[in-house]
Amino acid sequence: MEPSLVVLYLFFWASVYTSAYDVGENLRCRDPKRVINNAILRRINLKAYYQEGGAVQYKCKEGYYLENGPLATCTGGKWNYPQCIPLVETLRCPNPEQEINNAIIKRIHPKAYYLEGATVQYKCKAGYNFENGPQATCFRGKWDYPQCIMLAQNPKCPDPERQINNGILKKGNLKAYYQEGSTILYKCKEGFYFENGPEATCSAGQWIYPRCLQ
Repeated sequence: MEPSLVVLYLFFWASVYTSAYDVGENLRCRDPKRVINNAILRRINLKAYYQEGGAVQYKCKEGYYLENGPLATCTGGKWNYPQCIPLVETLRCPNPEQEINNAIIKRIHPKAYYLEGATVQYKCKAGYNFENGPQATCFRGKWDYPQCIMLAQNPKCPDPERQINNGILKKGNLKAYYQEGSTILYKCKEGFYFENGPEATCSAGQWIYPRCLQ
């Protein structure tokens, strides 16, 4: 091959490699803003950059609520931030019911009102189990309550996992099995925090585990 063609060939592939590298670099997001439209970045271990699709969480300032969830997502090299909307009086929830369809609220400290997205925990009465988890959620000024359905028999849960999604089981007295509604505690690994509390709940013979988010 002619020397001039060799040089041209090498220049071409160097250009292709550099362009691909630049595209990859451009799709990375740098540190997200600490404060955006009435929202504050949750405490995390910040990174030098975030890959495409990476996410961080925000929480709204008092008097606001998240319109479409708490995540800011890295898209095309830019952060797509969540929106915090002013919380009008009608979107606040009153104290939840102490007793609902075959379930009783767990002990809480009553408040004047609950903000959008607030949750409280219930436990099913004997012979019933949760259809979709034990939480009631404040949504648009009303409580979205859990449902307890009758058990044909009372299933039991086996030993829980020692490690779950970025969480570790707290040391405790392990049992051969756990009754319906039993709970155990986890702790998140360093740099992660619980989405909705540290408890795993035995429901219909299976553990509903907490989630640790970054």
